[in-house]
Formats: sequence, structure tokens, C-alpha cells
Amino acid sequence: LNQKMIGRLDLAVQTYTKIVSLKPNNAGAHFGLGQLQYLNFNLEASRESFNKVIEFDPENLVALVVLVEIEIKLKKYKRALVQAQQLQKIHPDKSASYDMLGDVYIALNKPSVAIKHYKKSVSLKYRSETYIKLYSAYGRNRQIKKGFEELTQWIEKYPQDLQLKEVLAITYQKQGEYKKASDLYHEIIKHVKNNDRI
Repeated sequence: LNQKMIGRLDLAVQTYTKIVSLKPNNAGAHFGLGQLQYLNFNLEASRESFNKVIEFDPENLVALVVLVEIEIKLKKYKRALVQAQQLQKIHPDKSASYDMLGDVYIALNKPSVAIKHYKKSVSLKYRSETYIKLYSAYGRNRQIKKGFEELTQWIEKYPQDLQLKEVLAITYQKQGEYKKASDLYHEIIKHVKNNDRI
């Protein structure tokens, strides 16, 4: 962040701190402050604000997700796991619950467990980012071939997903299959240009 942006964030934090002091029981005020503190890399303060959100709005999905992310960033992995399990207990039907569990198990260097949670996540909701995390987890679990096979299957299922295609192109590049990588990059660029004309 540049100095101008940091200055604006600091001012916004001051403003929201005043709002919280005027409305201490307002979950939205704590949420706004927590977001700004997170952006300002003040993770401990952000954690405190989002815990206040949960105090007044116990099922707030975004707040629960952010609390897991904060613990991961702070390398408090055991706390992150407890938070992620609580999130999954409250929201068993939300893909974000399993995304967060997957992220925690990756941080704990347990990719085989992460794979199960990422698979559950994509079964509930299609998200390119989760498929990419799943592919990466296969690699970390030394299941390179299986990851590659599944990546190609996902692209067949979602042919418009340029993020997955880019990952495949990078994989071809790493494998030394430069022609396949080049063809795929050209396909991605062509698709982007065509969309720009619309």
C-alpha cells in the first residue's frame, strides 16, 4: 500500500473506532472496523473486532471465515483449526466452511486431509480458486498424475474457465511441453480479446 492509501486507511480506522464507541453493540460497526484493521495489517486488532461481530451475530459467515484466515496468517494453526471446525458446525452446507478447513490442513502440512475438504467444497459450489487449491494439494500430496488428470477433467467440464486453463498451461510449461502451453496461452488470449469486444 502506498503512503496515501495508508493515510486514508488510518483515517477510516479512526472514524470507525468512533462509531464503535458510539454503537458498542452494533455488529456492523465492529465488522467495518475489523475489515479496515485487516487491510491495515493489524491482525490482532482485526481478530478482536471480528470476535465482537460473532458476539452479536454468532452465525455471520464472513466474520467466521475471516477469523480462520487471521489465525492462519498469524501461524496460530491450532486456533485456526478450532475456528474452522466451529465454522463448519454452524454452516455445514456452505462451501466456504470446507475451503477454510482445507486451508488449515494445508497450513498444517496435511494435504491428504485438505483434499477431502476441497472436494466437498467444490461439490457444494463451483469456484475456480478452490479447484486450483485442490490441484495444488494433489501436488503437495505427491499425487501429480491424479491432479493432472482431474485438472483436464475440470477443464472439459468448465471450458470457459480461463484460470484453470492458465494453470494447465503453466503445468505444460513445467513439463517441457511448450507447444501445448503456447497453444493454450493463445486460446486464453483470444478468448479475452473476444470478450473485450463485447
